Amino acid sequence: MKPLFRYMGGKTWLSDKLSNHIEEAFSDDSIISYCEPFVGGMGSSIVAMETLLKLGRNDVKIFLNDINKFLVDVYETIYKGGIELDGFISDWGESIGEFNSLLSKDGSSDKKDLDSVNQYFLSTRERYNKHRNSLDLVLLQQLSFNGIYRENKKGFYNTPFGWRSKPIDKREFVKSVVELKELMGNFDITFTSGDYADVIDKTDCLYYLDPPYVNTDGTKESSYSTDGFSYTEQENLIDKISDKKFLYSNHYSDSIISKFKGEFDVHSFYRKNKVSSGDRSKDKLEMLVYNY
Repeated sequence: MKPLFRYMGGKTWLSDKLSNHIEEAFSDDSIISYCEPFVGGMGSSIVAMETLLKLGRNDVKIFLNDINKFLVDVYETIYKGGIELDGFISDWGESIGEFNSLLSKDGSSDKKDLDSVNQYFLSTRERYNKHRNSLDLVLLQQLSFNGIYRENKKGFYNTPFGWRSKPIDKREFVKSVVELKELMGNFDITFTSGDYADVIDKTDCLYYLDPPYVNTDGTKESSYSTDGFSYTEQENLIDKISDKKFLYSNHYSDSIISKFKGEFDVHSFYRKNKVSSGDRSKDKLEMLVYNY
């Protein structure tokens, strides 16, 4: 299944490779838990859960963490279900109904005909920046340019509108929410929101590490938030997982590879860079680093 919404750095495109590596890791029965310190858009988490179910390993304890509290709140609300989830879906439905009603009746994609829709997006963005909440975050991610989550130096979400001209299908979204809840319901999942270092504390665990991309070309591609994720943070992360079983993904970087300790393997491959434009749209060399 697909994630609920697009998110910068999502790994749905990597599904087959991730599934193969996760299956290999859990052929070792001593590995009884799975952790993602950077859960993001949850694309890789969905792949992991689907793979574990295929292996009959729904006994695996799952830990999902992200620095973005409101993102984690969405997933935890879906996982727990009940009144809170019903309320979330109802409020989302009202908001999307308002968005759909503003679209041009003839389906025009001309920006002049989408001005009221853009204003709706901008007002939602302004509201989110004043009073952050999970509902507005989901709306923004569904409507923003390429699902990018980006903050300026003041910490404000500043991704522009993606100029969507087609209505959002409420039934499809609700169906996706139900499917995700059913999938997560097969596992014992703990959700946390905080620093990645705080959850790398288990020895019987496979860690899938998908930090913001390291900049290999002088761009700001990895600047998702105010604090960013510096090269030093990449080094600290690698040092932190050196004695754990891990699967690490990033742009290919000899410099980053040189920071890993002990025995490990590197799987490199190309992918299309669909988010960027101009020269940055060329194929990117990616890597998976693993030690099992």
